Amino acid sequence: MDRGSWLFHDGVDRERMLEMDRQLQPARRMCFGVIALALLASGPWLGWWTLVPLAVAALMFGLADAWIAKLERP
Repeated sequence: MDRGSWLFHDGVDRERMLEMDRQLQPARRMCFGVIALALLASGPWLGWWTLVPLAVAALMFGLADAWIAKLERP
């Protein structure tokens, strides 16, 4: 029986997903940087707590980037 998942039926689809993720990493990091700058600039008005969700999201994306190549299934 095929061990593929409902999302990726064969290895080619998974490899394409991994390739696209690698290509999008610089853009994702730049977006996090722009959002961080905007939150820092608006911190005195919005409050500094707004940086916490951004830090959590950045941490989770960092963990996902580290684990994605090691995991058998996406």
